[in-house]
Amino acid sequence: MISKGFGNSYIRRWGKRQELRVVGEASDGLEAVQKAKELQPDLILLDVGLPTLNGIEAARRIRKGLPGIQDSLLECGIFC
Repeated sequence: MISKGFGNSYIRRWGKRQELRVVGEASDGLEAVQKAKELQPDLILLDVGLPTLNGIEAARRIRKGLPGIQDSLLECGIFC
């Protein structure tokens, strides 16, 4: 699951690897929390500067709602 508009070209290239598949995108932190509950992905990439609800708070809410995802949650601020 990725943020719409954030690092899309990098993530899309990364997601073309056979072992990875992009299953959802979110425009802001609140949508990321909702999509995480709905899709229950194995890995979530969050921009700390997401609008509406920043990536750090979104990560907290995702961890609270989906405790099993804690070990695979990754918070990101910049993609190179």
